[in-house]
Amino acid sequence: MISLLRRIFHESLFRNSVYLMASTGVLALFGFLFWVVNARLFSIEDVGFATTLISMMNLISMLSLVGFNASLVRFLPQNKKPNEMISSALMIVMLTSFALAASFVAFIPLFSPRLAFVQSSALAITLFILFCILSSLNTLTDSVFLAHRRSHFILIINAIFSAARLVFPFLLISLGAIGIFAAAGIAQTIGFLVSFAAMMLFFGYLPTRMNMTEIKALSQYSIGNYAASSLNLLPATLLPLLITTHLGPAESAYYYICLMIANFLYVVPFATTRALFAEGSNTEAEFPKHVVYASKLILALMIPAIIIVAFTGHFSLGFFGPEYAAGGTTLLTLFAIAGFAVSAMSVINVYFLVTKDTSAMIAISGVYALSTLGLSYALLKFGLTGVGVAWIAGNTLAAFTGLVLYRYPLRLKERYAAIKYELWTRYTCFLRNRRARKAGRPSRTVLFYPDFPKYYYVLYTICHELGYRMSNDPTKPYDVAFFFKDVTVRGEDPLEGTIKRKARLINSEARDISKETVEKNFAEVFGYGTKIDPRTHVGECVQKSNDNAMHDGKVVICPREPEPGYIYQKLINNRDGDRVADIRVKVVGDAIPFIMYRTRSVADRFDNTETSTMVPIETHLSQEEKEKILRFCKKMGLEFSALDCLRDNDDGRLYIVDANLTTGGPMPGFHLSHAEYEVYIRKFSIAFEKAFMHV
Repeated sequence: MISLLRRIFHESLFRNSVYLMASTGVLALFGFLFWVVNARLFSIEDVGFATTLISMMNLISMLSLVGFNASLVRFLPQNKKPNEMISSALMIVMLTSFALAASFVAFIPLFSPRLAFVQSSALAITLFILFCILSSLNTLTDSVFLAHRRSHFILIINAIFSAARLVFPFLLISLGAIGIFAAAGIAQTIGFLVSFAAMMLFFGYLPTRMNMTEIKALSQYSIGNYAASSLNLLPATLLPLLITTHLGPAESAYYYICLMIANFLYVVPFATTRALFAEGSNTEAEFPKHVVYASKLILALMIPAIIIVAFTGHFSLGFFGPEYAAGGTTLLTLFAIAGFAVSAMSVINVYFLVTKDTSAMIAISGVYALSTLGLSYALLKFGLTGVGVAWIAGNTLAAFTGLVLYRYPLRLKERYAAIKYELWTRYTCFLRNRRARKAGRPSRTVLFYPDFPKYYYVLYTICHELGYRMSNDPTKPYDVAFFFKDVTVRGEDPLEGTIKRKARLINSEARDISKETVEKNFAEVFGYGTKIDPRTHVGECVQKSNDNAMHDGKVVICPREPEPGYIYQKLINNRDGDRVADIRVKVVGDAIPFIMYRTRSVADRFDNTETSTMVPIETHLSQEEKEKILRFCKKMGLEFSALDCLRDNDDGRLYIVDANLTTGGPMPGFHLSHAEYEVYIRKFSIAFEKAFMHV
C-alpha cells in the first residue's frame, strides 16, 4: 500500500492535485473558523455587510487578473523571458485593480445603498482600495507556482495568511463590518508579501520593467479567458448583493456561510482541474490521458464527499449559531447536490483552456452566469431554496453546453478569420486581375470541371494573379482544363474525353487519393512504408479514415481489431520542441517549386495548422527524396498537388502520408504574414504558368 501511494504521489497531476486540494482545504477550514469567530464577535448584520464587502473584494480581485492568471499557467513554462512576463502581468493587474476598486467606491450607492457607509471615511475608502489591490496580486502569484507545477508553495502560503486571519478580528471589533473586512485584507497582504519573497528566493524572480511585447503576445488568450472568468464569477459574487437587497443581510450571511462550507466539497474538482491545466500546459501530448485520470479521481472523491456534506450540513451550520442552521440547511444540501454538475463543468472548462478555445469558455460561462442569476432572481420568492435550485440548474446547463461545444465546436476565432479571409481574398484578387490586365498579360481561360474553385483554393488566387479567366462550362473555349472535385475516389466522367480533345486536362489520371493508395504507391517508390497490422502491432499507432481530408486521425493502442474504413499507420515522431511539424511539398507539373514547413500543437496533431513558413527545399529534402516524390506523383497521376510529408526524428526517413488535389492556401495574417503570402502566390503562379501554359 505504501509503495502504491509513493508511486501515485510521483505522478505530477496527482501530487499537485493533492497540494491544491490541501491548499483550498486550508483556506476553507480557516475560513470556516474565521467566520465562526466573527459570528461570535459581531452581529449578524455586521457579518452580512462584511460578507458582501469581501465578496466584492474577491470579485474585483478576480476581474483585475484580466485573464493573466490563466495565461501565466499556459505560457510561462515555455517563455524565455519569465521575469518580464511576470512583472508585466503584476503591473497590469495592479493598475486594473486600482481602477475597479476606486470605481466601485465612487458608485457604491448605485450598486447597494446599504453599503454607502464605506464612503463615510477616508480610512474606509483607502483600506478597501488597498486591500483589493493586494488581494489581486496575491491571487496572481499562485499562477506562477502552478505554472512550474510547484503547488506546495501555494499550500504553505495559504496556510500562513489563513492562520494570520484568525487573529485580527479580535483587534478590530470596534470597527464593526469594516473590521471584519480589514482582517481579511491584512491577511491577503501577508500572503502577497510571502509569495513575492518565495518567487525571488526559489524561482529567481527579479522585478523588471513592463514589456508591451509580452502583453500583446498574451492579450488574445488573456482577454478571452478574462471574459469567461468574469462571467463565471458573477453568480457567487453578485448573489450576496441580490440577496442583501431583496431578502436582507441575515439571509446574505446564511448564503455566504453555506457557500463557504460547500467550497470544502468543491475543492476536489477545482484543485484537480487546476493541476490538470498545469499538466496540459507543460505536456500537451499526454493531456487526453490526464483528463481521464483526473475525471476518475474527482468522481472517486466527490461521491462520498457529497453524501457527507448533505447529511452533516445542519450540524456544520450549528457551529455558527442555531439561526444559521435553521436558515441555511436546505441551501447547503442543494449546494452539495450541485457538486456533480460543478465537477463536470470544471473538467470541461479546463479542456477548453488547454485547447485555447476561448469562444467555448465564454459561451459556457455565459450560460452559467445568466441562468444562475436569472433563475435566482425569478425564484427569490422561495427564499434561499430558490437560490439553491438556481445554482444546480445553472451549473448543469453550463456543463451540458460544454458537452455540446465539445461535439460541435463554435470556433468563433476561426469563423471570424475565415470571413475576414474571404473578404480580403476577393478584394485582393480583384486588384490582382486588374493589375495583370494593365500589365498586358496574355488572355487565357482555365476550365475547372466539374466544380468551380471557391475563394479559399489556391488555384482561385493563382488565376487572378495571372489575369486568367476561369470557366466551368466545357462547351466554351479554354486553353487548359483542370479536373477539379474534392473527392477521394472518382470514376470515369463521360465529358473527360471531349475535354481532353480540346486541351490538356490536368490531374485527370489521379482517380484515387485514398490513404491506402497513397501508402501503397509511397511504399513502392520509397521502399518502406507506414502501414501496420493493428492485430499484431504492440504499442501506439495512428488510426485515421481511408478517405481524404477527414482530419479524424487519433493515436490508439495496439493490438486491437481494425475498424472498417480506417487505415493503421506507424506513429511517426515528428516532434519539433513542444510541437509537431510536417513538410507540405508543392508539386506543379514535373517540378517542386517550393515547400512549406508547418507546425501545430501536439495535442491537435491531426488538424489545425497554426504556422506555415516557406523554407528552402535543399535544407529539408535530399535530391534523392525529390526525385522519388516526383516518381510517386507520376504513379498517382498527380500533376498539381500538395503532399503532406513527415520526417521521423528516430530513423530520419521522409514519409508521404497524404496527397491533396484541391489544395487550399494558407491564411495570410494567420498562418503566415501578408508579405510571405505574396511570395507564396508569385512562386506558385510562375510555376503554374511554366508547367501548363508553355511560357
